Amino acid sequence: MEPMNPSTSKVFRSIDKGPPMVPGDFALWQRDTLGHLHLECQTRWEVHAANADWDFMTRMHNLRERFFPSGSGRRFYFDKLRDNLVHLYDKMLIHREKKRTSRRTLERGYPAWIREVEPKLFPALPANQQKVQGTIHWVIAPAENATRAILSSLESLDQQACQNWTAWIIAETGRTVDLGVHERDARIKVIRFDQGTDWRAAAWREFGGKSEQGAAYFGLLQPGDRLSPRATDQLLEAANSQAGIGCLYADEDELDTHRALRRNPWFKPDFDPESLLETRALGMGCVFHVDAIAKSGGWKTAPDGADSEQDLIWHTLKQGQSVEHIHLVLFHRNGPVRHGETQAMMASAKKALLALGRSATVSAGAHPGTCEVRPIQPRKPRVSVLIPNRDQPELLKSCIDSILAADYPDLEILIVENASKERATHELYQQLTSSHRATVMPWKETFNYSAVNNFAARQAKGELLLLMNNDVTGGDKDWIARMVEQTLEPRMGAVGPMLLYPDGRIQHAGCVLGVEGTNGHRLRFGNPAERGYGDLLAVTREMTAVTGACLMISKEAYFEVGGMDEFLALTFNDIDLCLKLNRAGRRNILLPRVSLTHHECVTRGHDITPQKRARLACEQEYFCRKWGAMAELDRFHSPYLTSMHNILWLKPAGNLEIVHAAA
Repeated sequence: MEPMNPSTSKVFRSIDKGPPMVPGDFALWQRDTLGHLHLECQTRWEVHAANADWDFMTRMHNLRERFFPSGSGRRFYFDKLRDNLVHLYDKMLIHREKKRTSRRTLERGYPAWIREVEPKLFPALPANQQKVQGTIHWVIAPAENATRAILSSLESLDQQACQNWTAWIIAETGRTVDLGVHERDARIKVIRFDQGTDWRAAAWREFGGKSEQGAAYFGLLQPGDRLSPRATDQLLEAANSQAGIGCLYADEDELDTHRALRRNPWFKPDFDPESLLETRALGMGCVFHVDAIAKSGGWKTAPDGADSEQDLIWHTLKQGQSVEHIHLVLFHRNGPVRHGETQAMMASAKKALLALGRSATVSAGAHPGTCEVRPIQPRKPRVSVLIPNRDQPELLKSCIDSILAADYPDLEILIVENASKERATHELYQQLTSSHRATVMPWKETFNYSAVNNFAARQAKGELLLLMNNDVTGGDKDWIARMVEQTLEPRMGAVGPMLLYPDGRIQHAGCVLGVEGTNGHRLRFGNPAERGYGDLLAVTREMTAVTGACLMISKEAYFEVGGMDEFLALTFNDIDLCLKLNRAGRRNILLPRVSLTHHECVTRGHDITPQKRARLACEQEYFCRKWGAMAELDRFHSPYLTSMHNILWLKPAGNLEIVHAAA
């Protein structure tokens, strides 16, 4: 069979040029594509290996059905044996993948990345540095016995490619600061403050509100912090690139002063207000527009014990200014990541919620320097739980029991029955319907996950929809209530929990586009008790997409974007839904503190046969053509990182698309 030419297929012409596709066109395209991809897959050794795995699992299933009847104790022990074998196989795959990628992990691959990739990320220096407008005032915070560290910071300022900077060294009255050769530089000044007074206010009096040519920004450095030689020109060029920028932040790493090395890079996501409420999401590598802060009363130590630098970000947003991210490592910390004080973070979050007009409770988080924000919702609307199901009565019963055990007063459970054959399944249906705990709706057409959920959503009576696989079981009693609280927030799209494997490892902590083929699950197989890289597992945060295995959304938002795309019958339909919600101006949120158990692919199986792989490739191709660049770039995940199981690793230089601009 000749390879299909995507540019001439009906489905691609329909996507690119509209009018909308019709099912007949898509079916013809899918048939031809599946046939071609199936023949192509047959020649690949990976599929031969996968077929062996599939044959083994098929034999195990047939053995189970023949000799271990449903409900027997023998089946229970057989299932445990089977699950242990699969778990061992997964561990073997993880070990093999870790060995393959270990050279590019953040710890081992960063020196090579600095040497080979980082120089390509910086644009050429402008011929005339005078064209760079504006000034950055760098405030070096007070510290005891820090003369050598201060000199190191000043040395990095001397090495700036653009010299549009000033340095303000804060020192307590009577404390000697020996600057050596730097004493003759008019741009470097020492600001004195008396013990017990506000050193931030003393610094602000020197440069705050002064009229300057071009943009005027200021940033805070701890003694010993250093800047990349290109930090000043990159920050100012980004500041001048568009109007209304109130805060700029960049990526950062840690200095190992003993070995003169850089390590532990923090490649940050783009700005996300949800995570900013609960942690120092921007780190310390940021600068603020002087005029925006002047309008909010200037820079000073918060009298209520709040985090003063965190407050600056909220003041910026209150003035209608934007927060922008530069995807470059411009700041080198003298030490590890600096988390805020928990009580200070809580005080800042309370003030921010008041300014935003949001009602929520604030409590200490599970990790130092984090807090937990829970919206207060006076209403508890009906939640319609949509569960497609085919056999697997044990799983379905566990799923239903966990839903009913949740402490939520108004639930409607809709089970979409799809050609179940086991007697135990139909007996369970009878029990559920006779006790009025659930409604069973038959689906007589070919299974299509998107169509099934659209059908159930149209029948649902609830204001909120909870899409849930039959192999997911709930956790704490308040898991539904917590998801409802977030879903009722203004302009909310999809809300998802963290999903765990039965052994407690992470299965899903948010979807990342553009990695592991098309999308991947970040920090998969990791430890949910850890705070995660950049606090990824510690706080509520906005994501591009969450998984449809367990996803809550308002019925209004679901049908506002047309529900799920029924051309995506089994895969990518949840990611497609989330992207449509983003395009409509809605936010998708991950709640890592809400954790559920997911027996992944128990009902549907894994995509390891040639037929299933071909179908997966077909839907992936359709999805990528539909969304184009949006399917490749995820603004909540650094373009320099990919995600492989429970580690993050650096993309090789050949896989990077270099873009010289602030995000």
